[in-house]
Amino acid sequence: MPRVEAGLGSALLPDSAIDEERRLGSLASIAVADLKVANPIHAVLRRGGYLSPATLDLLSLLRTAPGLARRP
Repeated sequence: MPRVEAGLGSALLPDSAIDEERRLGSLASIAVADLKVANPIHAVLRRGGYLSPATLDLLSLLRTAPGLARRP
């Protein structure tokens, strides 16, 4: 977060991303009430690679989960 620490901007980050900076006092955080944030996730696979049964189950779950955008 060098740019935030330099006063050049702000950021929305998970707590874990700034634990050290908060401990050192170089950054402060402000709780934002009722903020609902969606983080995009991607399944990254090696083309032509082996997919274990557990991986196939996870991909199936992700494809059928309500509210998740689908991509080919």
